[in-house]
Amino acid sequence: MKKYLITVFFILALYSLSIFNIKSLTIAFKTAYTESNTLSEVKSVNQGMETLINDGLNVNLKHCIWDVYGIVCKALNLKIIGDFDIVLKKGSYLVGKESYTEENLQTEPFISEMEILSSETKKRGIDLLYIDIPVRNAWYDGCCTEVVNALSDLGIETISLTNIIPKASYNDYFYRTDGHITTESAWKIVEYLTKKYGIYDEYKMNLDNYEVVYNSFCGSSGRLIGKYNVKLDTFVRYIPKYETWFSYGKREYQYNSLEGGYTDTIMSKMSPYDGNCYCYYITDYLDYGEGLVSCDNKLVDNDMNVLVIGTSQGFQVAAYLSLFCDKLTFLDPRYGGVTALLTGDYDKVLVINGGSHYMNAEFSRYTYPNGKADIISTHADSTNSNLVVTVKNVGEGVWNEKNQVRLVLYKDGKDTGMRYFIKDGENIESGDNYDFVVPIMDFFRGDGTYSVGVIQEGVKYYDNPKEVMTLKNGEESS
Repeated sequence: MKKYLITVFFILALYSLSIFNIKSLTIAFKTAYTESNTLSEVKSVNQGMETLINDGLNVNLKHCIWDVYGIVCKALNLKIIGDFDIVLKKGSYLVGKESYTEENLQTEPFISEMEILSSETKKRGIDLLYIDIPVRNAWYDGCCTEVVNALSDLGIETISLTNIIPKASYNDYFYRTDGHITTESAWKIVEYLTKKYGIYDEYKMNLDNYEVVYNSFCGSSGRLIGKYNVKLDTFVRYIPKYETWFSYGKREYQYNSLEGGYTDTIMSKMSPYDGNCYCYYITDYLDYGEGLVSCDNKLVDNDMNVLVIGTSQGFQVAAYLSLFCDKLTFLDPRYGGVTALLTGDYDKVLVINGGSHYMNAEFSRYTYPNGKADIISTHADSTNSNLVVTVKNVGEGVWNEKNQVRLVLYKDGKDTGMRYFIKDGENIESGDNYDFVVPIMDFFRGDGTYSVGVIQEGVKYYDNPKEVMTLKNGEESS
């Protein structure tokens, strides 16, 4: 009966506050009286409430509703919230038992991806390190062990957070209300990496040289339980007091670069709700969700260039590591449309794995090296309506549409946004030629000089474009 009372009591509480309209109340009561007996159906009832909470509400009102919902949950001692079987452990830690099974969560794809990545890095003499972040799911811990053992057998250097920070309580690595590692844990990883990579800086590692900002924090697992139903975390941020200057690039970074200090670049996505305990500070770093960012530190005296591949567990690690590196690139393989290359310039490649969903992330295809192109010739086809541009792959990687290697049209040296594609299923190996077809009319876009080149989207323009024609007064000029 408790599973129905929670929704009824919550609705009555909200109704007394005149928050919901009649339509919302109708939906909520329908959800409350859903006949359900199984655990999955009970979760579905609560998911209906979550949808009601999150649909069409402003942020402040949403936070208020979370608080009311949490108070009702606490009064009824509710344990099941949404997709998680929430258990309040000693010290108010929340444990979420995720509904992953052996059928939808396999370790083999991830191990295979790492094997490919290892092969690519070895070819180029790049050091590869895998850092494993454990999670609170007991079944997934078994996956972690399986992965670490398999990678070690492949000769890949691995280390666990539990080895970087030994003799700590298991829960000391994480927030009470969130599955992410704490800022303190991320900082310990950075300390380990800077020593390992030979870029340790005692001044920068000294937290006396940072403004240490403390905020109350109710993480993703705690939100629907509410701040009155769980002990809040403290989220810590380290803001450099010393001078910093970065050239910071987002995906398609040739169009979206920023220049400035650490908070203006690396932490440029800080929430406007800063200071609210429901503010999700995890996303403050490296344009969370962007997929690919580059950090060029202008004020370090080393030439260390690091590629970090990871998901949300790696954002703070990469952000703070960028303070010590000459260059750092962060790739989150969960977001499509990015193709970060192993250009051969990286000194280190670091993979941080800390989430079960990451096991099925495909990232080795993002690591093709040294893309180069040579435009061999241009000529009109037999109909005189298309220009055939013959391009030779003179780099090391394979070209295809999956890797987003395309011909680009320029006007007066600027990208017009026009793209010409490799046919589906075609793979252009190193040393092979490919004929791109460009409609002649695409060159008649006003007076100017038109040229063509090759691009890998979101990564780089290949070499120098080749001039094709110049229009003056609407006509081709010699």
